[in-house]
Amino acid sequence: MRSARVRSRCTQQLELLADSTLDIDSLRLEAIDHLRQAIGFDLWCSPLVDPDTLIPHRPVVSDALPFGSCLPRLLVQDQSGGEINSRAMLARRPDHVCVLSAATDRDLARSGRWRDCAQPAGVGDELRAAVVDDYGCWASFEVYRASDEPTFDADDVQLMRDAARVLARRLRQASVSATADRGIDAGQTGVLLIDDDLQPQGFTQPARDWFALLKAREKADHTPLPTHVYSLVGRLLAAEAGDDPQRLPRVRVRTSEARWAIIEAARMDGVSNAIAVSVRGASAEDILSLVARAHGLTARERELVALVLEGLDTRQLAARMFISPYTVKDHLKSVFDKLGVHSRRELVTGMFGQAA
Repeated sequence: MRSARVRSRCTQQLELLADSTLDIDSLRLEAIDHLRQAIGFDLWCSPLVDPDTLIPHRPVVSDALPFGSCLPRLLVQDQSGGEINSRAMLARRPDHVCVLSAATDRDLARSGRWRDCAQPAGVGDELRAAVVDDYGCWASFEVYRASDEPTFDADDVQLMRDAARVLARRLRQASVSATADRGIDAGQTGVLLIDDDLQPQGFTQPARDWFALLKAREKADHTPLPTHVYSLVGRLLAAEAGDDPQRLPRVRVRTSEARWAIIEAARMDGVSNAIAVSVRGASAEDILSLVARAHGLTARERELVALVLEGLDTRQLAARMFISPYTVKDHLKSVFDKLGVHSRRELVTGMFGQAA
């Protein structure tokens, strides 16, 4: 247990981070470093989360993460509605923070993830926080202690709760922030076949290209495929078992460059135990709702952005929205301020990764 002074200092540092201009990965790494010094842990993971499907993606993780070849199975199990302390459970409950030892009445073996993957790796207690605000769930902080270390206590939980609250707005906005460089041709669609044992059965070349691009954000030796592929398979298997079937096995991911990708999983007809994972470049329509949600756009502002993405000029925008050109300019200024861009071109090419 750290002192109250150390925890207070940590909260102050997190508040400074919330006002920083760090990119989404650096932001999470800095936050984890402050939390590690205040709480005490060596193992950690912090993925982003698609707020519509609650599928994790683009994680930053500790070098010492010990799950090894069991990690794909752990990611699949975490999508089960019956799994204790799952991300989806935390995202939906009133309190978005939980300690596994408390949730299991100190019988960690009640958790399938812990029993099958964490215990053999020498991992003990787990503290998780879903980063949730009025607009949805955007990320999570997940930290672990070794099996011979003390469990997390109430002060640890409170600090993690404060961290998620303080950083929620910044993580929400940074998760969809524009970047300047370009991705591969958004017209290419790739397909991977994977079986129920999580073994790849075949790729198309575009799938190999996409996964290499997406894998560049992750530790190369942790899993053969990007981690969200296993989460998608887990979500599909859970939905097939009747667990929250309306929550789709689908995730929107910003690649290591400017493009967005849509990755989905579906059962193959006529092929025993085969699951198809498809990946394609996202259209502006695919991600408009996500960007609007992340930046708190009003319904009217979202309508304006959709029309800008169609290529309409100010006069055409005014006619379509039944407002004056001056009002169009006022709305555009508000949109630019919220999205952190300075022009329509930057909006189209940077925020949405579309050709101008």
